[in-house]
Amino acid sequence: QGPMPPGGQGPPPPPPAPQGLKAPPPPLQGHAPLGGPPPPGGPKQPVEFDHAINYVTTIKKRFASHPEIYRKFLEILHTYQKEQRGIKEVLDEVSLLFADHADLLKEFTYFLPDAVQGQAKAQLDVAAKKAEDRMAAREAAARKKQEAAAGSRGPPPAVAPPAAAAP
Repeated sequence: QGPMPPGGQGPPPPPPAPQGLKAPPPPLQGHAPLGGPPPPGGPKQPVEFDHAINYVTTIKKRFASHPEIYRKFLEILHTYQKEQRGIKEVLDEVSLLFADHADLLKEFTYFLPDAVQGQAKAQLDVAAKKAEDRMAAREAAARKKQEAAAGSRGPPPAVAPPAAAAP
């Protein structure tokens, strides 16, 4: 046994490795992290961890003006990780939370364990397609509105050609 630190107790044991998610998201300020670092593994682990961190950072930045969405996302992950919520419920909630963000829905698949990738990809692809369709419909409506507004002003005034100089 090694020397004991002052206070007579050794350091606390490391937190258990997260189960379920490939990497824990960063904690909200003032909150404890959801798990420890990713378990050691092949060269794929650091890439997955970095990807997960980048994904969570993207969400935090995108919803900076709506921090409740970011907090809800972390809550969904936390309850899933604690096995208080099944994968179908997680996918349903994330699909609703990011209903208008097809890119986030598609990318969430990579955040999940390999065992549920197939189910997650199928469900999130459907949700992402709906999000893309809604976005396309909104863009088409906005274009139509702009065209209608431009048409109601009438054609641009005609510019008369410069008068020829008199001889």
